[in-house]
Amino acid sequence: MTDQYKKIFVYHGNHNIIEGIQDHFEILSEIFIIHNFKIIYSQYIVPNEINIVIEEFKDLKTINHINNMKNIYKNTKLVVICTEFITSVRGVKTLNGFYHGFVFSNLVLMLSKYVQYRNRNTKKNKYSVLRIIKFCIFYILKPIKIFFKVVNYILKKIRDFLLFAIPHKKDLLIKYRKYFFIPNPFKLYKHFVDNILKKSKWYNNLYYAVYMKLRFDGLSEIINKANYILTFHPKINSQIRESFNLNSSCIYPIINNYENKFNYILTKDTLNAVCTGNHTPYRLEKITEIQTKLKSSNKKIGLTIENFLNDEDFRKFDILLTIPQDPNWENSSPVRVWRAIKNSVLPTSYVYYNDHEIEKLSILVKDNLEDIKENNKLKKYNFNINEYNKYANNMNQSFINIFNNM
Repeated sequence: MTDQYKKIFVYHGNHNIIEGIQDHFEILSEIFIIHNFKIIYSQYIVPNEINIVIEEFKDLKTINHINNMKNIYKNTKLVVICTEFITSVRGVKTLNGFYHGFVFSNLVLMLSKYVQYRNRNTKKNKYSVLRIIKFCIFYILKPIKIFFKVVNYILKKIRDFLLFAIPHKKDLLIKYRKYFFIPNPFKLYKHFVDNILKKSKWYNNLYYAVYMKLRFDGLSEIINKANYILTFHPKINSQIRESFNLNSSCIYPIINNYENKFNYILTKDTLNAVCTGNHTPYRLEKITEIQTKLKSSNKKIGLTIENFLNDEDFRKFDILLTIPQDPNWENSSPVRVWRAIKNSVLPTSYVYYNDHEIEKLSILVKDNLEDIKENNKLKKYNFNINEYNKYANNMNQSFINIFNNM
């Protein structure tokens, strides 16, 4: 029976953590299986077959593996899926680069170039951003280490001289010998890096920015090897055309088993809402404002914020409230909407971008979450999902036809 299915191999050896792309895998499987394709997951590129890879090309090992397989096995088909937005920061292309500071942006550029240099010129190929920052701090503090070493050497000589000059005061000198030694603050270096630097918001922002810059540079090396390019957002299609002069198609998630999924919200007394994602200052500010407004109303709706929730924990909530990371954010989150509906969590939005068809299934509430039960969109939700699925199937047919001809 499997012979009637056309095989598609999904290469995931370039991802250290599969959890971050599980939703994308599930969306792909749901679309391809209804068109008689069989998805097979692989840690390696399979020669002379169709190989789908979700973009994450920061490691030289991954880039070399893909290039070698394409060069040796000429019939190997490579389909690259781009999930992140291509942005420009002070004229430099990166992924999801929403920072603007001159010093920060140049530091990101220098560190990313240095990581690439070390990776290409060492056997270990494991020079991380943190390792480079520790390396820099080590050499900045090295003169301080030398200074305190010299001072302590002098103090030791003074102590030894006093022990020799006034032997009858030996007990007293031994008692106060701690005053003849200055602790070297350089020993706090490891504590600073492990317990302060790694937990700081500045470092986390820098790490993420360098990581995304490395991903874009890796994408630039691989994308021209692709036989076809897919994305999860129409805006990314435009950005790929602008950056690489290449065409691509957008994947529209299909929503299954949606009938009467959210009718319970109309009758449930107490509702629990959640906002997921990074705890940015803007998000926290808006969460606080909405929580205050909910408390002053008579509606029983709780609101919390979480970084990431697995499906089991996610299903404990009734409503997902999507708040942008900052007021300048310009893009919707299609996969986030799809995941909420899949887990029977009603997707709502603080703002609309009108840039993806699935966004119409997210109810715009702004800061009026307490009025969710009175929203007319909720009452005809099944119809809206059905109309969206028709649109999605029609749009997906364009890339399905290309896969059929590969």
